[in-house]
Amino acid sequence: SDAEAKIVRPSVEGVKNVLASAKLAGTIRRVVHTSSIAAIMRVNEPSGTTFDETDWNTYSDVANGDAYGLAKRRAEEIVWETVKQDDINFDAVAINPSVVLGESLTKAHTKATPVVIRQCLYGNPVQSFQANYVDVRDVATAHVEALLRQDVAGKRFILNSDVKPFFIHELATHVARIYPQYEVSSRPSVNPWVWTALSWFSMLPVVGPMVLPPATRMSVEGEFHFSNAAAKRDLGIEFHSLDDMIRASVDSMVDKGYVKPRPKL
Repeated sequence: SDAEAKIVRPSVEGVKNVLASAKLAGTIRRVVHTSSIAAIMRVNEPSGTTFDETDWNTYSDVANGDAYGLAKRRAEEIVWETVKQDDINFDAVAINPSVVLGESLTKAHTKATPVVIRQCLYGNPVQSFQANYVDVRDVATAHVEALLRQDVAGKRFILNSDVKPFFIHELATHVARIYPQYEVSSRPSVNPWVWTALSWFSMLPVVGPMVLPPATRMSVEGEFHFSNAAAKRDLGIEFHSLDDMIRASVDSMVDKGYVKPRPKL
């Protein structure tokens, strides 16, 4: 399928190439793999479920509409399978971040995960779901600490702030509060009434999954939580606040000229 070829296979082959190069080099002692909470969460669990590093995303696949989650899980599984081999001289640590916000170093970065902030500044709709957030500085620090701390070999770490999950389009409320001089707005890309209808039809037998893939419906409608206790305890991470993330995101976009905010008249 297109999803298998465009999303799953590049993720799997990419990590295989990196690990093969590390083996060939012969001098690598640790690989820190950037994974995702998508490799951990199962959207078919009840809303309100809290996941930790012992969880694996055994639900997602191409057929149910979540090729991305499948790709992240498969890639990380390959890392752990590889380091168990007798001829491998390096160990591994996995970093599993949620939605990453923070400073954009290039204009292209404003179209990666911080695009949700960019859309608020432009007043554009976003694909909205109840998301969890983490600052890119915390993700970077975790990678460094994972390299330096010998006792974390073989561990996974969820990188997620203490902020409770909320819908992505609701970021606009927080951006507007911090930057009252800008015209800030956002809305879900799918009208809530339309979504309700799609959600209902998606549960019909046979035709339902064609209307709306089940993984898509459950990822939007479910509220999921992630324990960050291990990252705090073992990596010493002190997570930035939501306001810190938003300021770093907006200031970098505006001050570097990547985004021109709309002044409030």
